[in-house]
Amino acid sequence: MDFSLTQEQEALKESVRDFLRKESTSEKVRVVAFGESGFDRSLWESAVGLGWTSLVVPEEFGGIGLGWVEAAIVAEQIGMHLFPSPYYSSVFATAAILAAGDDEQKKVNLSRVVEGAIATVALWEDRSFHASSINMKVRKSNGGFVLDGTKLFVTDGEVADLVVVAAAAGDAVPASDDPSGRVALFVVESSNPGLSVQSLPVVDKTRRMSVLEFDGVEVPESAHLNAVDPSSLGPLQPRPVDVMRDRACLYIAGEQTGIAARCLEMSLEYAKQRNQFGKPIGSYQAVSHKLADMFVWVEHARSLLYHAAWCADHDPAMAPTAAWEAKVIATQAAERATADGIQIHGGIGFTWEHDLHMYFKRARANSVLVDENRLLLDVLSKHRHG
Repeated sequence: MDFSLTQEQEALKESVRDFLRKESTSEKVRVVAFGESGFDRSLWESAVGLGWTSLVVPEEFGGIGLGWVEAAIVAEQIGMHLFPSPYYSSVFATAAILAAGDDEQKKVNLSRVVEGAIATVALWEDRSFHASSINMKVRKSNGGFVLDGTKLFVTDGEVADLVVVAAAAGDAVPASDDPSGRVALFVVESSNPGLSVQSLPVVDKTRRMSVLEFDGVEVPESAHLNAVDPSSLGPLQPRPVDVMRDRACLYIAGEQTGIAARCLEMSLEYAKQRNQFGKPIGSYQAVSHKLADMFVWVEHARSLLYHAAWCADHDPAMAPTAAWEAKVIATQAAERATADGIQIHGGIGFTWEHDLHMYFKRARANSVLVDENRLLLDVLSKHRHG
């Protein structure tokens, strides 16, 4: 079996890499990240023009109709260059709409995402996402619904045009995810009256987070994503909310793999150039062993990443486990590579001004998106051992 990328996928990788090398230099990243909004509209429009937001959207809904392997390619390159954009948020929202929306909802909402509308997902009401923790109230009113509650840790909430919101379903509001009737999903316009956004202090300024307050936010009935009948799903069939989580894990694994790979590149280059006692520091075992370990971690993470992406496209039953494994290992790779990279760079590596610290912060911030690695490890253990 040939596990290499196809010619078309290699071309996509080169296109993304060339764009980011030019438009996402460390100098430009710092300017955007430490700006008022942490967002550059022109950069985002350029990425949209290259078709990034179209990759996993089927052609009938205005997309290119490729797959999650292509999305993983983009994610890895974004991680390598720390592209400050709402791409993660839009991919997460796209996965939600694809998983839970009917054809009309997909056509209306995904065509906007393809054209550049920024979408995000508002799920969390505490530190980790589980259906049991969702308490946002929703009630029927005037042929539609009214939402009340607070959502935490919403990525790119300040610049989003569309928000996929999870609320607690009830007798009058069908669930979108499972037979227990816990979660109902809605697509909400950010301009709706009653919806307010407050920025949160973040470690990683290349990805902003917000608190969203819903105070009597009215949405039409068409905003309710309920194309999937939960009672029709078998015990092994994925629920929309689970699919959303798995795709988000897959994307984050891509970024983390890219972060680890870039830190390996930076550390290797520095180890070749920095001399100590008359020879490059890379010739010393204390450094060369760290570099070798980093290489193994990167290759391990990359292998799991593209296996998970392939499963997302071709093996739905295996996709959840593959995505969780990819996220856990890629996060460990990114955390090891950033920490060891700082050590290899010595005194200059410990200065806040060095680029390694931006990668260090992104790796740590990514580790707690969707689910903490500790929680994912617990889920994986239970999944494997029954």
